[in-house]
Amino acid sequence: MDRDAAKDQIAHDERRSDVRRPGTDEASIRLVDESLTGTLGNLSDGGLFVVLDQPLTLEVTLGAESGVPPRRARLIRCQSLPGGKSGWGLQFDLDDIGD
Repeated sequence: MDRDAAKDQIAHDERRSDVRRPGTDEASIRLVDESLTGTLGNLSDGGLFVVLDQPLTLEVTLGAESGVPPRRARLIRCQSLPGGKSGWGLQFDLDDIGD
């Protein structure tokens, strides 16, 4: 990691308000809405960028070992990873606590 990237990561970590804990439990993610609408931001031969009219809300179910009940969450960030994988940063929906 170059110096600027490391500096950016530290700045990002300092903005986090909650402590992160490593986890290895299986996670299941389901779209809450069956259909989403938005506006095309740009289009190329290789892909497109769409601005959704509403947040992308998901229902997240973690493995039983986590002790976390199924919760709704919003997609905050998506990152392509090696090997065809992707990483999703999700924020729990605070309105969903206790439901």
